[in-house]
Amino acid sequence: MSTLKLYSLPSFPAGPLPEEPLADDMSLLADDMSLLADDMSQGLVISSGGLGAVQGLTFTVTPYSETEIDVTFRATAISMNDMDIMDKFMQNALTASKYNSYKTSAEASASGSWSLFGGPTAEASAKVTHDAMSGYGLSEAQQKEVLQLVAGFFPKPSTFKFKTTIKNTSPNALSGQFYIYAFTGDITVDQHQESQSMVGGPVAQTTGGENIPMSNKTYT
Repeated sequence: MSTLKLYSLPSFPAGPLPEEPLADDMSLLADDMSLLADDMSQGLVISSGGLGAVQGLTFTVTPYSETEIDVTFRATAISMNDMDIMDKFMQNALTASKYNSYKTSAEASASGSWSLFGGPTAEASAKVTHDAMSGYGLSEAQQKEVLQLVAGFFPKPSTFKFKTTIKNTSPNALSGQFYIYAFTGDITVDQHQESQSMVGGPVAQTTGGENIPMSNKTYT
């Protein structure tokens, strides 16, 4: 198996999202109002989500081979250290089976560690992100802790390192491009509001926009 090391900067926006965005702003507003009618103190709304092409992070896997790819990119967002803090919180807050479910989703999704808020979308209401956290087993009190943690992080120019393996089982060379999912989270906790920039992924796509399967995905 060969190894390829890539380093570059992301450029936003570009590429289609892996999943369809929610219907429209009015449906988001309706969802938010239904949730906040019960609890006016906390919630997270995802806005401005999209895939950004990482300039220079292109690759080619020769026929019938595997390539391990080390990706390094820089972005102004919540850092990997802060992501580790969130992961440790989830590990302590959830049962082993629920945590494994969360990690499986994080490894399979373009949203990465932020899968606790649901999958990658252009936008999501407070109700959608609330239900996603509830689905992983987080209580109302634990969700408040999550929001307080994220609201307290300080986005800054950070280096993100990611390793994955791409297997090509065809007789033709497989070429692709890495994309990063980036979004803004508008957080409300105890009537205080904060906006945070977050990144997940990367995801790999062909020049035609088809997703390329990756295995052994890890942040390093």
